[in-house]
Amino acid sequence: MQCLADFVAVRVRVSTAALLATRMVRGRLANPFTAREVYRNDWTGLTEPRVVAEALESLRELGWIRSEAVIAPDGGRPAVRFHINPRVADR
Repeated sequence: MQCLADFVAVRVRVSTAALLATRMVRGRLANPFTAREVYRNDWTGLTEPRVVAEALESLRELGWIRSEAVIAPDGGRPAVRFHINPRVADR
């Protein structure tokens, strides 16, 4: 039963990464962007922070995006911005 659960989890992660990749290729995201901007758009399948984080991690592993930690000038909580690979953005 665990194998089936693992398969489903991987399938969901790949599907959400594909949904996000489609949005990126179509120019629906600014470059750079934050995870919050993704799930605040209320796109189907990309509305939960955990799901978006997994999709972003998949795309980072594939070289579609790179992350950058940005420290707030006022000493607030740091943010993570994602930069789209120029080869992806030019598609």
